[in-house]
Amino acid sequence: MLEKIHATPSDWVVPAKKGNVAPAEPDFKDVDNPGNWNEFIFRPVYLKSGTGKEAKYKYLRHELPAGASPVPLNADGKRVENGWEFFYGGWENSRASVRSGASVENLFPKERDSSLDVQILKSLGLTTDQVRNEQGNPDALFFFQLLLPICDPKQSGIMNDNRSGLYHEITKFSNLYKHQNEIGNGYGHNIPEVSAAEYVRFDGCIFRDGVRGGGDGAIYRRWLQNTSASDIFVQKAMTLDRWHQLKRIYKLNNNDTSP
Repeated sequence: MLEKIHATPSDWVVPAKKGNVAPAEPDFKDVDNPGNWNEFIFRPVYLKSGTGKEAKYKYLRHELPAGASPVPLNADGKRVENGWEFFYGGWENSRASVRSGASVENLFPKERDSSLDVQILKSLGLTTDQVRNEQGNPDALFFFQLLLPICDPKQSGIMNDNRSGLYHEITKFSNLYKHQNEIGNGYGHNIPEVSAAEYVRFDGCIFRDGVRGGGDGAIYRRWLQNTSASDIFVQKAMTLDRWHQLKRIYKLNNNDTSP
């Protein structure tokens, strides 16, 4: 297994410059280094010609480990390539705020008031009870499926339902991926077909984990009994084994037809 390098090794020494190089390799302090990278990761690249004692080297540039080198400055002092401008030292929005009129004290000023299309919402099934039920709470799942439909909108029976499908598509592509790659098809552990309802609960486990403060990559702790991280809602949604199965085959597209 490759070792992850998070810092320059303590025993690393800067290699001496190669001899017989033309043009000469510049001192590191004079190298175009907009990201302020250190000598361990920003290394010189040479073009070699000849062999043995007759070998000659031509200094080309400095590169990062993946082979990337900074876009050079143009006459205007900018780094532009094919219409894209690069900011190696970070970029700041020159505008005061992307929410014009809003401020720290007033996040929702009057000029930002808006309204929803009542007729469209009614056509999609919105009722007073869904806005506020007997407990005074909105029907969260109804509003969730307005944005992220669970069933295929083409089959909703609602006239002019222009929503883009989500969970119906995820279910279709995930099951397809499972069969294409023979995951759980007679070899290894059996993985039953997945349904749209299961993937809603799968995402719900992630949302619930976030509501609880986030598992920091250890969502499995929500299934641990008798611990402070345990969550009964997550455990009722599905088992940890099933959550892992769904995670393994979760697909938003068909790899065979998507570039």
